[in-house]
Amino acid sequence: MVLFNNDLYGSEDHLIDEDQEELIGYNQGHCVETVASGGFIAECFFTYVFDDGSLTANGPFNFDVEDGVLPSFLAVTGGTGEYDGAQGCVEVSAGPAEEFPSLQFDFKLKRKSRE
Repeated sequence: MVLFNNDLYGSEDHLIDEDQEELIGYNQGHCVETVASGGFIAECFFTYVFDDGSLTANGPFNFDVEDGVLPSFLAVTGGTGEYDGAQGCVEVSAGPAEEFPSLQFDFKLKRKSRE
């Protein structure tokens, strides 16, 4: 796929546990590419759906032609169910080489205090 500045593209993928054994949910979202020279930075909006709720996150996603997926951090912007009140980030990095192309999502969450 060849992408150009301001291209919009969608994504929908399964989420697998860290042992690469169990389906734990799926994610869906879209990105707008903002830089096309030597790689790209895209502004992305994703929803991560699990059995017990969902999380939304957005932010820049970085990809370099030579180095591939670069670590990126998306801000958690909301949640439902068990994730209601969640805040934090989602670190996006390249998944296992044998699974290329794949992404790894590491959720770093904490709950907002409720008053």
